[in-house]
Amino acid sequence: MTFTFAEEPEPPKDQEAKPKPVPPPAAVAPAPVAVPPAPARPAAPAEADDPELKPGSRKDLWTCPHCGAGNKPDRTTCRSCGKSPTEPVERPWSRNPVVLGGIAASVVGAIAVVWLATRPDLSFRTPGPDAVDSAPRTAGGAAKGDQDLSGGRRFEARGRISVSGRVLASRPFPGGGISVALALGADAADPDFAGVKAEATSSAFTVPEGALILHLVGTRERPVRGTWLSVAGDRGVVTDQARIVGGDGDAVMPERLELAAP
Repeated sequence: MTFTFAEEPEPPKDQEAKPKPVPPPAAVAPAPVAVPPAPARPAAPAEADDPELKPGSRKDLWTCPHCGAGNKPDRTTCRSCGKSPTEPVERPWSRNPVVLGGIAASVVGAIAVVWLATRPDLSFRTPGPDAVDSAPRTAGGAAKGDQDLSGGRRFEARGRISVSGRVLASRPFPGGGISVALALGADAADPDFAGVKAEATSSAFTVPEGALILHLVGTRERPVRGTWLSVAGDRGVVTDQARIVGGDGDAVMPERLELAAP
């Protein structure tokens, strides 16, 4: 009896073998996260050096004048610093009343020196070539303050002034008084002062740059050109029904005014 074995046919060459499916990886459980323990609360500090102190006895404690610690009534020395309350209390130099008083006096003295050094000199100067100012000396405050004038006008003070110079020109002041243009500094002391051009009309001055215009309230005497003039008093404006009278320049209510011939 004859057996014939047939060979399995080969798959077509253009048909590739399919890969076997790979099973998915097994799920991995996340590692547990360690939670740090909560910090322990610090225990309240125990009463130092004196276990016999009880909460109810605090009202009977005496306070050490040296360190401020509380002590039982029957103690003769401080439980903290060991000193007796009858011993002299040693204070640091910065808390010594004498030192603190000296520091305060030094500060006040320094402020006074600065104030005196920077305060303008408002003293009156006798008119003349040796008293000429380079600029008017002014300050806040007023000696007499606002004042009512004739004709419904009013002088409103805004500060103080003191100045000494030489008259360039003058004219009547519509607010009552005299308006003057003063030369200051080198212009006033110039030997050729007669050559400095200056004119005064009924409403304005024509004067060199740097001249000072003042409206002398209540003054009747009209100084002539070249006269030395010194004035000290309150400075401000003259108003007539809320309108300023006089234009440029300060109105001056003189406390003292002097003229000197050239």
